[in-house]
Amino acid sequence: MNRLALFVAVFASACGPGSESGDCSDTLLPGDLVVTEVFADAKAPPGGSGTDDGKEWFEIYNNTERPVELKGMTLTHSRPDGSRAKSHTMKAVTIAPGQFFTLGNSADDLLPAYIDYGFGADLGDFFNTDGGQVTIACGGSEIDSAIYESVKEGHSRQLTAAQPPDYQINDVATNWCEASDTEFEDSNFGTPGSDNDCTPVVIGQCSDA
Repeated sequence: MNRLALFVAVFASACGPGSESGDCSDTLLPGDLVVTEVFADAKAPPGGSGTDDGKEWFEIYNNTERPVELKGMTLTHSRPDGSRAKSHTMKAVTIAPGQFFTLGNSADDLLPAYIDYGFGADLGDFFNTDGGQVTIACGGSEIDSAIYESVKEGHSRQLTAAQPPDYQINDVATNWCEASDTEFEDSNFGTPGSDNDCTPVVIGQCSDA
C-alpha cells in the first residue's frame, strides 16, 4: 500500500465529523492522545474514610500540536482481557497541545482541584488487584489504551518519565512505575495534570552515569 492510500485508510478509520465509526467532534488518530497515569486506590488520611468515591482518576496527554476537542470520545474501563467493561461518552471539553489532562470518578460539581473532567460512576470502581485497562476511542477506532497493574494504596501507576509520552511505549508493562515523590493530596502520591516523575528500575542497568 502506498503512503497516500495508507493515509486515506487510517484517516477513514479515525473519528471526526461525519465519521461512520463514531460521533467524535474532532478528528483523532491512534497516538494523538496517550494514557500516562492511573490512580486506582486512594489512601484515606488519618481518621478519614477509606472510600475511593471521587478519588480515582487517570490521565491522558495531548500528543498533537493543536487543541483537541474531546466531545463524543468514549472512555472504557475493564479488566485487561476486556471483561467487565463500562463506558462513558465525553461531553464538550478541550485539551491543549502538550497538556496532561486528568479524568476522575467525580461528579461535575464536586471535582477536586486536580481533576479536569468528571465521569462520575460510569466506569465503575478501578481494580485494586489483578489489574485493569483504560481505553479511549472514537466509535470503533481506538486512540490509545493502557493496562495498569501492581496497584499500591495511595500511589499512582505512571508511564516512565525517561522519554516523552507515546502510545506504543505505554503498552509495555516495564515502562510503568510507582509514583512516590510527589504528594498531590494527604497520603496520596502522583502527578495529576503534570509531567510524571518516576522512572522504572531496569535490572542490570545503572540509574547513574
